[in-house]
Amino acid sequence: MMLFSLFSAAAFVALIAWAAISDLRSYRIPNAVSVGLVTLFSVTGVALGAAWPSHLLAGLIALGLGLVLYRFDIVGGGDVKLIAAVALWAGADWQVFVLALSIATMTFALAVLAARKVGAELAADGVASTNWPRMLRRGEQLPFAVTIAVAAMMMIARSPLVGVL
Repeated sequence: MMLFSLFSAAAFVALIAWAAISDLRSYRIPNAVSVGLVTLFSVTGVALGAAWPSHLLAGLIALGLGLVLYRFDIVGGGDVKLIAAVALWAGADWQVFVLALSIATMTFALAVLAARKVGAELAADGVASTNWPRMLRRGEQLPFAVTIAVAAMMMIARSPLVGVL
């Protein structure tokens, strides 16, 4: 079972990395990532004996809260699906995921805001071009899959299903 746990953890990491890279490049998270995470959880959960009610509840609550954020245009639809799929893995340890997601999002947002400010000052001084990556342009949303990925890595390392620490 240890080998299966390692395979599940590696597949989880690969899917999360795909989401983060895709969101950074194009502000799109492929549906295959969320479907892959849910499918992988289903197989891993059956094989390793997941406590299904807590995992399903965490996923449904995350989906509901994500839909509220989507309704107010705070996150995109891909972010909502990704958060729900990762929360499904979290189960009763959802607090670890929420805390890690909050810290990662604040840190990332502050770093991007600082980079935007420095970039704007450099552009105003004629030192740098105004051809910045989309994420660093004023008024653009953040690619939240990056922060979701950081939180997911912290959560999966502690998961009783595939914990590697």
